[in-house]
Amino acid sequence: MNPTHIFWYFTTIIISYFVTDLGKIFLAKKLKSKLTPLVIYKIKKTMGVMLIIFGIFLILKGFIPKDKLNIDSLIEQVEK
Repeated sequence: MNPTHIFWYFTTIIISYFVTDLGKIFLAKKLKSKLTPLVIYKIKKTMGVMLIIFGIFLILKGFIPKDKLNIDSLIEQVEK
């Protein structure tokens, strides 16, 4: 392995994280005035419901055999 390539790889990753963090800081400052306690409450409730739904889905996928649970056929039935 070429040490120069390794250096540039890690440099690129560190710069990407830095730029991403700056973007998050900028967006957080923009959203600060819009996040009232009521909005935060609604977001938390929505996220909780979504976590429950996805959790149930993952549990079902883990316990029900693949031949019994065919998602593609269920989607086709809903579309008809």
